[in-house]
Amino acid sequence: MQVAQYDPTKVAGQKLAKKWADLFEATRKRFREEVAEIPIADQAFRLRALGKIYERHISRGNVVGAAGVLEQAAKEVGGAFTNRREHTGAGGGPIEQKAVVVDGKEVAAAVAELNRDY
Repeated sequence: MQVAQYDPTKVAGQKLAKKWADLFEATRKRFREEVAEIPIADQAFRLRALGKIYERHISRGNVVGAAGVLEQAAKEVGGAFTNRREHTGAGGGPIEQKAVVVDGKEVAAAVAELNRDY
């Protein structure tokens, strides 16, 4: 079962019972409020801290350390530390999907060929 079925903001969860939709919204609100209370969970906080570390490295002449901090900041801003990944087709367009119709003999022949190769 997909998690999206319990998210009333997704297509799969649009017909969710009011009881569950209300629970979802309350839980999401509580989570966001709790995360907001943790400074390190905020990107701006992390970037300020990285800026201070960078300045410390530069003031001590530690170019390698400063470069590492710059890389870390670039990853932070570029979304390298998120679980979200976007997949697109050619030229940034939608992924092309094709329906292929095959008969059992073609599948059996392909499987036999793969078994023979390995």
